[in-house]
Amino acid sequence: MQAEGDPSVEAIWNLFRTETSRLVDELGDVLGRHLRDRPLELRQVSRPAAREVTELRVGHTILRLECSPACVAPDRDEARLAEIFGATTPLARIHVYRDAASPTLYSWLAADPVTGRWASGHPDLGPATLADSAELENYFWSLLTDVAR
Repeated sequence: MQAEGDPSVEAIWNLFRTETSRLVDELGDVLGRHLRDRPLELRQVSRPAAREVTELRVGHTILRLECSPACVAPDRDEARLAEIFGATTPLARIHVYRDAASPTLYSWLAADPVTGRWASGHPDLGPATLADSAELENYFWSLLTDVAR
């Protein structure tokens, strides 16, 4: 991330992106020949307003993953995060947008860099620790299976 970003946010983003990249590679190994000329890739794109941005392309669908540069406590519209982490805990956030042409918030993941716990917008997933790669994998699959519906 750029110099003004929080190093704890960068660590969470790097872990999330590394895990997502591993899962994309595994999925490509399994489905590669079935995808034919439809892409399955994770690629870094430009950094608007100091955000880290990566696109996850699955066939014709593009999910845009954005990581905000700083940890921020939950606001009043984030009751679930305040309940899980506390109202004053600074959290790193990864937002997942669908549709590059007119981005719509599709999902999110918030993590406490001190405890390493995360929660997502998916009610059946988390909270879990960032070290729990199985739960991160479940989150990844929830993004893909929701796209397929």
